[in-house]
Amino acid sequence: MNIKEVIIEILADKALLNSCDICMNDSLVDLGIDSMGLVEFLFSVEEQLNLDFDINLNLETFKDFGLITVEEVINSFERIINEKDLDRN
Repeated sequence: MNIKEVIIEILADKALLNSCDICMNDSLVDLGIDSMGLVEFLFSVEEQLNLDFDINLNLETFKDFGLITVEEVINSFERIINEKDLDRN
C-alpha cells in the first residue's frame, strides 16, 4: 500500500478534485479543506490505512493547519506509520 497515493486520493476526495490536480506543495487552504474537512480527512486516513491512532485535535492549537502542505501531510503520516510499526516489533 502506497501511503502517498492513499493520502492524495483522500485529499482529492475531500477537496472535490481529481488526484492528478493535487500538487505536493499545495496547502490545505489551497485545496479548500477547512477544519471540518481536516477532521473528515483524518477519519478517512484511519479507515483507509487501517490505523488506530490517538490524535487529540485542539484546532485552536493548529491555527495555521491550513498552511500545511500535501508533502508535509504525507511525511507526517509516514512517520506515524513507521513509529507504529516499530512499536509492534
